[in-house]
Amino acid sequence: MGAWHGLGVTAFVLALLVGVPGLGPVRGAAAQGAPDDGTPRAKPKPATRRLEGVRPWAYERLQRAHAALAGGDFTACRAALDELQRNAEQLNDHERALTWQTYGYVQASQEDYAAAVASFERSLAAGGLPEAAQQDVRFNLAQLYVQVKRYDDAIDTFRVWFEAAEDPPASAYYLLAMTYVQKDEHAKALAPARLAVSKTAEPKEAWLQLLLSLLIEQEQFAEALPVASRLVARFPKKTHWLQLSGVHSRLGQHREALGALEAAYEQGMLTSQDEVVRLAQLYLFNQVPYRGAEVLAEALRAKRIAGSAETWELLANAWLQARERERARLALERAARLSSDGELWMRLAQVQLDQEQWAAARESLGAALRKGGLKNPGQMQLLLGIANASEERWHEARAAFEAAQHHDATRKVASQWLASVDGELALRAEEERIAGASAEHAGDPATGESADPRDVTE
Repeated sequence: MGAWHGLGVTAFVLALLVGVPGLGPVRGAAAQGAPDDGTPRAKPKPATRRLEGVRPWAYERLQRAHAALAGGDFTACRAALDELQRNAEQLNDHERALTWQTYGYVQASQEDYAAAVASFERSLAAGGLPEAAQQDVRFNLAQLYVQVKRYDDAIDTFRVWFEAAEDPPASAYYLLAMTYVQKDEHAKALAPARLAVSKTAEPKEAWLQLLLSLLIEQEQFAEALPVASRLVARFPKKTHWLQLSGVHSRLGQHREALGALEAAYEQGMLTSQDEVVRLAQLYLFNQVPYRGAEVLAEALRAKRIAGSAETWELLANAWLQARERERARLALERAARLSSDGELWMRLAQVQLDQEQWAAARESLGAALRKGGLKNPGQMQLLLGIANASEERWHEARAAFEAAQHHDATRKVASQWLASVDGELALRAEEERIAGASAEHAGDPATGESADPRDVTE
């Protein structure tokens, strides 16, 4: 909020004119209080009281001060007020209160807020203002207390103001809520923030935003949802779309959360890496992986997001979910080269094994082993064994499966593969034995057959 929201100079001059001699009794309006929970409540009307009038000598100097203030001539304004102050003993309470009130206006206009606070305090202490003028001073004083960070005094002054105010405007509730926020009493700010929004058909953007922020902070997401929707409808800005998506997510409404973020994306509002990545993640969560992959791929091409290991891995995950294995393989290869450990090389090897790219898978697993940092080294050895076995590299496969047996997570599966490989090796050994025996038998002279094919006659 601004420095202060005071009575306009012209309006103040009109208020002064009703203070001439003959002023009748002034009654307070229906009262509303502001207790510690932040919710203003009704209180009894104050008693009627009679005020002194402003005499001609004081009136002439006050009028001169106000004319100078209206024209921005602060020096002339102060000169007229100083003349009044030099004759303070001759002033009645009404004139004294008006003098300090005007001092407060000129000091606030010059951003001398501490001095303005003191002047408004003296104006109230003089006790000579009509109730409406006292309300103006209290309202301005409360805001100045906020300006000088005297939050407790601001809240107390707002409370007195609410007690005498008839149908306080929505803006007053907003200012009270903001005062509680400045004091870090957000729970107490919630009630006046609600009133600020409820008292007008078209609350200001700042009022809706304050209420939404407080509701989200208090985790009142069901109540926050219509406020977030209202913000988007009236002020369709990126921040509000993001908040609406976030509230839907906290309510478990993930498809609606995606819809809000997608709307912001279609309007070109999502520009940061976090925003684009969040959209892609929501696509994946809602089983729309192909669209998520397209969003990421386009952002990477346009260099709107960094080509880090994490973003390339997310793209690979999206392509994998979309059953685009070749695209996933290419993305994983980019991610693996940027990664600080060998985990992504292992994932790449798994994709390559699915595509029956045995040699490429062995190369990726070798890179994983060299880069290190593997969470499950037994899995790496198991995959290496599978890649070798698929190309009938039985001895290399056996060595890998034996290594995998030394890890608890892969011991059982590795043993099964090892038994299979040993069976293959045994079969191959038997085949070689039979082949060798047959060759030896074919070359034995006792059989009457020549071991040299060239000896076979036609």
